[in-house]
Amino acid sequence: MQNELEKVVLGHLLLPSNDKLDRDIKLDALCELDENLFTLQENRELLKTISRLVIEGKDPDFLAVYQSGSHNVKIGEYTKNLNSIADINKHIWLLKSAKYKLDLTRAIEKHLKEIQNGSYSEDLDEIKNGLIASLSGIAIEDSADFISIQEYTDKIKEQMGSSREIEGLSWGVSDIDKWTSGIVRPRLYVLGGLKKSGKTRFIIHVMKTLHEQNKKMAFLSLEMPAYEITKLLYSSFTGYNDLRFRSASFLSREEKYMFDNTIINQDLLGIECKSALSIEQVISRIKRLSKMNFKIIAIDYLQRIKTGNSNRANELEDYSIRIADAARQNDVSIILLSQLNALAENPKEPPNMGSLKGSGGIGEAADVIILFDNLYRRTKKEEDKNLIDLYFEQRYGDSGRIQIQADLGSCTFKNLTN
Repeated sequence: MQNELEKVVLGHLLLPSNDKLDRDIKLDALCELDENLFTLQENRELLKTISRLVIEGKDPDFLAVYQSGSHNVKIGEYTKNLNSIADINKHIWLLKSAKYKLDLTRAIEKHLKEIQNGSYSEDLDEIKNGLIASLSGIAIEDSADFISIQEYTDKIKEQMGSSREIEGLSWGVSDIDKWTSGIVRPRLYVLGGLKKSGKTRFIIHVMKTLHEQNKKMAFLSLEMPAYEITKLLYSSFTGYNDLRFRSASFLSREEKYMFDNTIINQDLLGIECKSALSIEQVISRIKRLSKMNFKIIAIDYLQRIKTGNSNRANELEDYSIRIADAARQNDVSIILLSQLNALAENPKEPPNMGSLKGSGGIGEAADVIILFDNLYRRTKKEEDKNLIDLYFEQRYGDSGRIQIQADLGSCTFKNLTN
């Protein structure tokens, strides 16, 4: 039965995609599958091939599968009697149930033999406790999995042996990199600030920085329209103020030539603009983007996620924790933007961690909190123009404050010069 279910699930994925809906169903299904659900090695290899093809936007038909190296696969054996992909979720659940039953049976059979061979009560008690522990570690959706200390020891040695000064990817501002050790995964980074403090433009700056490193980054904007984001991207890539893109008369011939010849690789930037998403839809997108090899995901912003409004503060706290869990489960870094509450509008006081809306849950969930304080916005002093104070609160590092320079018009951030 297990082998037949494996074939049916893979058969659904091998059916031709008639439209975008079919491709989306396949991608969502792959988020629910991992190779440990399959007992046969050939089925595991075929799942890997299908995953790679779907993520690349290709239909896993006979030719694509053959060219990917799975030469011996007879697709007809998998797709026989299947006409539609619509039933795939039902068969995935049946496959998980069958695997769950198989794991339970194997654990019981293993310990049953030990019980039959046991002679003394001390031995039998130890075997019984081992059986209880084994059964407790098996679940239909997840199972206990001890870490490999050696694997992480090798990772530490690799970092120590490299010439890189930071562990993760660069934010594009070396002072921020030194404080946070770069963008490390899996982590939840919360960027808090008042409106027009520079949070969203900083995300655009980070996207440009990662683009230069040939690294993929996704951006889920729940507020800003696609046209405005595209203008900000070109501002960051060219160094021109985004207001100058209103008319060709604002650009010189040389500047227009530079704009026309600025190349942005869309394969490295996964940008979606969608308002009124629920937390379930946001989590689903995190899973899908992870499968598409986007390891850094920015969400703008927490308070724009749709709530029931019955107890908004509690819901926001719950959302923060769920997003943090999603970061760990999918091995991604999530940069979550968040607004500050009304108390942070006081021009005489800089923001603090209590200024975050839903601050209790965010404080529990976040690995790093960075608060943006646009000094000129708060003080209206000329000497504070283009200066931003950043306040850090870190679970695994030091807390404190640094000051950086910012040209918000061109989404440019850099270290404060002496």
